[in-house]
Amino acid sequence: MGIHPLFSFVYAYNQSMKNQYRAWLYALLAFMGLGSVACSVITHGVRMLQYYTELSNIIGAAGAGIMAYDLFRSRKIPLWLKRFRFVGVCLTTVTFLVVIFILAPQFGFLWILFSGQMKYTHTICPILSAVLFVLFEKEPALKRKDCILAVYPTMLYGAVTLVLNWLNLMYGPYPFLHVHEQPWYMTCSGS
Repeated sequence: MGIHPLFSFVYAYNQSMKNQYRAWLYALLAFMGLGSVACSVITHGVRMLQYYTELSNIIGAAGAGIMAYDLFRSRKIPLWLKRFRFVGVCLTTVTFLVVIFILAPQFGFLWILFSGQMKYTHTICPILSAVLFVLFEKEPALKRKDCILAVYPTMLYGAVTLVLNWLNLMYGPYPFLHVHEQPWYMTCSGS
């Protein structure tokens, strides 16, 4: 005894509507992320690429945009996209945590969390990205070994910016990267 065809249609319709709502949320996230990065390009030019915040939001917005596209097309989410989204969520979460625990105490919570385009790159996009990932991205499942993927971009950024700061080819852009102005343990601790 199977399910009545009407119930199958209603279930399929409900799933399709849920995917459409989710797609719009991901599209909103992509729009906010890329919009705030565009504002940063106007403000800083190509120098904006020195900021981890901007790089993490570019990756996060790209993943959200591709996710929105696949959901609008009612496609099954491929594993590579789930991994890419995971990396983007982790990077923007690192941005949020660094802002909360390191930068906001130095520069002021209200200013760094809620002013200008920073309200998007530091607060709204990281939180929305994490919420969407936790609530809606159950499948395909990630394996434990996939977790390491999120570490590589941060390690690469840290290594490159530390070396560039050490060689005096770059200044900052964050206070904890000022390697010539503080003891090495202050740089390592993020203070």
